[in-house]
Amino acid sequence: MRFTNSISAAALCLCLSFVALGQVTKQVDCSKGKSINDAIAKLDADKEYIVEVSGTCTENVVIANFEGISLQIVGTPSAIINGVDTSPILVPVISVSSSRRVRLANLNVNPIPNSMPPASPPNGNASGISMSACRGCLVDAVTVNADRLGILWIQSQGGQLNSTVVVNGVGTATAVANSSDVTLANYAASGNLVQRSFAGLNVDGGSRVRLSYNAVKQIQHFTYGIKVANASSVEGAGVCGLPATPQACLEILDNTWGLRATSAQATVMSGVTFDANGDGVWVENGGVTSLGPLVNITHSMGGFGAAGNGITLTHNSQGSIAAYSPGGVLPPNNITNNTRRGISVATSSSLQFTGLAGSNMNNVTANIAPDIACDATSVLTGTNTLPAATVIACTNKDPAPIPLP
Repeated sequence: MRFTNSISAAALCLCLSFVALGQVTKQVDCSKGKSINDAIAKLDADKEYIVEVSGTCTENVVIANFEGISLQIVGTPSAIINGVDTSPILVPVISVSSSRRVRLANLNVNPIPNSMPPASPPNGNASGISMSACRGCLVDAVTVNADRLGILWIQSQGGQLNSTVVVNGVGTATAVANSSDVTLANYAASGNLVQRSFAGLNVDGGSRVRLSYNAVKQIQHFTYGIKVANASSVEGAGVCGLPATPQACLEILDNTWGLRATSAQATVMSGVTFDANGDGVWVENGGVTSLGPLVNITHSMGGFGAAGNGITLTHNSQGSIAAYSPGGVLPPNNITNNTRRGISVATSSSLQFTGLAGSNMNNVTANIAPDIACDATSVLTGTNTLPAATVIACTNKDPAPIPLP
């Protein structure tokens, strides 16, 4: 009898646990005065929550210490969230902190900008979205129109998918900082063409970003298209149109520096076009980059502190440029029509080309001569993968693609 009662009690407990688990959907129609903050004020830890938002909301949304199964704030089909000024203490429009498995989707987020002329103390919102100490979190199909900062990841792990950030002032579109690990898929960013916003993507403080693209997107009109620094890394990109018509998916256009890596890594950068930047790729202070296949670096024009080089490696930095052999899937790398050097290697730096000898798949031509320049402390290898028309001014060079230390 005791045995039977024990089984019954266990069965009842199991049944209750299944009853307790489940998905809860909440509706928030902001046109009827409803609030997202009210909908997420009290959430159970054993449920999956979907908060469906419609209309135009005017509030700063705060999600803190959520340790439940999952929480989704989803626009149906899209919703607008306008920030609220809380100066002199500035806060994000959406703040997610010390939480896990939070997804923000199908939202248009509009922070209040600082007054013009700028108020003192400043007013408006600090950012559009802030993810702080968030694990397994997603920003999905979200558009942010920002003045200071669009989306911030700090001490967080997650993904930013199909997002677009427009910076109307001098701020940054997306910042990834303090040991964060984030995947950016089909990310686009546009800065202020007149003022030159700071960065389309700023990765710092030992953080890691993986780029992934299956559609053509642009990062444009910033001082730095991509800025990576201080033991951080950016890797990957994407190639569209495989197998029939492969093309570069990520276009980094009209920035002062398309990519600048300082004591950091920008590796496996394939399927990327750098066009009409001041400098295409600048790697310095022990930085590392690997580019290709299918990388185009063209029409670098200098100005505003940039030199006009396609690629610059300087101060103990290392680079490699990899190409497919003839008959391979992808077109060649093209470093052409830059208004100064195609490639400049200086101050104990090194660059290695890889590919089939005589293939011309690393097309470095039609730059202001020489196409490739090195100082006496630097090394260039793999010159047999370059076209015969490439003009090289490097004392320390080798035709074979010798791996460099």
